[in-house]
Amino acid sequence: MRVLGLIGTLPDASSPAGPPRPLALLRLLADAGHDVQLLCGEPLDGPRRPLADLAETAIGGPVASVAGAETLPPGTDALRWALPLRLAAEHATPLARAARAHAPSVDVILSFDDPGHGAASAVSGRVPTVMDLHDIRGVTAEGDWARTSATRWTIQPHRSWERRILARGMGVITPSVETRHRVDRLYYRRPVIVPTPVLTPLSAVSPGAADEGFVVGWYGDTREPGERDGLARLAAELWPLVGGSAQLLVADAARPSELAAASAIPGALPLHPDGGLAELAARSTIAIRPLWRAGGDGAATLALMAAGLPVVGTPQAFEGVEIRPGMEGLIADTPSGLAIALRKLAADPASTRQIADQGRQHVLRRHAPEPVTALLEGAIAKAIERFGDYQAGKVPHPLDPAGVKQEIEETLQHARAAGAPRR
Repeated sequence: MRVLGLIGTLPDASSPAGPPRPLALLRLLADAGHDVQLLCGEPLDGPRRPLADLAETAIGGPVASVAGAETLPPGTDALRWALPLRLAAEHATPLARAARAHAPSVDVILSFDDPGHGAASAVSGRVPTVMDLHDIRGVTAEGDWARTSATRWTIQPHRSWERRILARGMGVITPSVETRHRVDRLYYRRPVIVPTPVLTPLSAVSPGAADEGFVVGWYGDTREPGERDGLARLAAELWPLVGGSAQLLVADAARPSELAAASAIPGALPLHPDGGLAELAARSTIAIRPLWRAGGDGAATLALMAAGLPVVGTPQAFEGVEIRPGMEGLIADTPSGLAIALRKLAADPASTRQIADQGRQHVLRRHAPEPVTALLEGAIAKAIERFGDYQAGKVPHPLDPAGVKQEIEETLQHARAAGAPRR
């Protein structure tokens, strides 16, 4: 099977945690015997050429860029209520034009970010399409972007590519139950859950008490706003509550390191990027993931669990991981709750080792390449089947007036069922 990936911005494949989710999913397909290639909507020459080379190694196939800047034409956002005009503008991007050129020579298209989804929608009537909603931008801070009918009416036109692909019945995958629930509430479609694969699990370590107190490790990517906010709250709100002789190690996946917030934490020790996750895992007792922005794929949390560390984090940090609280990790939604969980594990080394072992087994059982590949190939097969239904006329055109009217009626029915005029 010939697989074409579409992405606007190429992710960094040099992270110590392993390839990011888009590259990891393509690698699974390459290892399963499929031919994969990735089209990127940004230039990959000059300083970014090494990044493209790493991505090619990660996916096991070629990575190419398209000519021209990957931006929507000016004024597109003002067209959010005029859906046909907005779609025409989105489909004029260089990545969309490149997708149309490649469509006759591929069997399925996978898209991984907003520019990629927009380009995929341009060819979703010509080739089976699978959209990976693992990192949705432009939503409410808490990540629940379908709370009310008013919210749905505001968001749907902004994300018209999702509506078009879903209306055609094409494939949509998400990394977590939480994301699937939000998409279901927004579009009344239930995506397939494909967990984020962990391709390079580290050798397990045996966490234990340090010579003085205990050692807490933070690992994340401060290029992401949610990670920066979490680290800042760790410094300002959480760490003062831990107290005692606890030590904090901070490893940043960003290159170069941007750990300005860590310098304000008494006793914090930033690790060199070259040591990264491996050094953190070898020297830490417990891992902390204070993340209050939803919508992630759990990659950093999975990397810590795969390294054999017990993880204490917020519910947002465990999105896409789906642990049993208290068994494979500890969850708290406030800084004080996280501090209590850290002290609890520090006082009970046996429980710390048990949670670490169960967390690593959970990663190996659910996020190993074999089970994730089976789910991904199943989602692709379902998309190919639905594409056949679309070609046979069994799926209505996404802009058909009758379909739009039915969607409006469904929205109103859900609002009435909720028992409030705007819910």
